[in-house]
Amino acid sequence: MAKYDLPGIIDFIVNKTGQEKLYFIGHSLGTTIGFVAFSTMPELAQRIKMNFALGPVISFKYPTSVFTNLFLLPKSIIKLVFGTKGVLLEDKNARMSFITFCNQKLLQPLCSEFMSLWAGFNKKNMNMSRLDVYMAHAPTGSSIQNMLHIKQVPSLSQRVNSLLVSMTVKGLNPPSQHACL
Repeated sequence: MAKYDLPGIIDFIVNKTGQEKLYFIGHSLGTTIGFVAFSTMPELAQRIKMNFALGPVISFKYPTSVFTNLFLLPKSIIKLVFGTKGVLLEDKNARMSFITFCNQKLLQPLCSEFMSLWAGFNKKNMNMSRLDVYMAHAPTGSSIQNMLHIKQVPSLSQRVNSLLVSMTVKGLNPPSQHACL
């Protein structure tokens, strides 16, 4: 997505609007895609007037949710459990049921527990009066292929960091300007 999709989208917008520099607003995966694209393709970064990087961005270093831990499973297990199409794809009826269910004050602790499965376990930072709003927007679905792409990030990051350390030890100049994985 960072290598092909985002540059293609930016080219399309520039061609349609004539604007040479664009504002980029990324949220969650969009933020990650922006960071990867702009750090590895400086010519693309030059076309961005301002990058609004909104969170959250996935971190695998200290996983606190069941969702993040799913990425630690082998590819074959992910496909076996979730199939090959998608997971948590949009279902408006289910979404409305969640909202109605979580609007009940008595049931909010249960909703909070459910939400912590994908958002992590830090309930002291959860605003319970906004729980229905959270449930209206999350969890969001993803394609299995997208999950498998995200799963590659930790191993890619380790390989890049190992390469940079190796280059430094050997006295070579690592590409410091854009190495930010």
